[in-house]
Amino acid sequence: MKDSVAVNEKSGVYKLECDNCEGVYIGETSRQMKIRVAEHRKAWEDNIVGKSAFADHLINSGHRPKEGSEKLLHKENSYFRRLALEHIEIVRYQNKNDVTLLNRYIPEEGFIELMHESQG
Repeated sequence: MKDSVAVNEKSGVYKLECDNCEGVYIGETSRQMKIRVAEHRKAWEDNIVGKSAFADHLINSGHRPKEGSEKLLHKENSYFRRLALEHIEIVRYQNKNDVTLLNRYIPEEGFIELMHESQG
């Protein structure tokens, strides 16, 4: 019988939310999600601009991260699949009227097709 791995100890595509507005950040990581989330939090706590788009929003607006909002949207080990899934989630949240996307980079139209061509 295998030990189950906690969700925050998996890699993949994740979401973070701002507590003071409708801001959402979508990210991907090959490491454990909890490690990457801790890096966003540390950049915010240490007031380091430029290390994390999510932390930059919190610092510049005086907002706070929404406690317990970090969520692994997709567990994925493949780099190219993570990028594609991240793109899909960014587009999904970009098209929601009640959400402000906090990502610095918003993929261009056709990004998934370009990724598929680069693997071929």
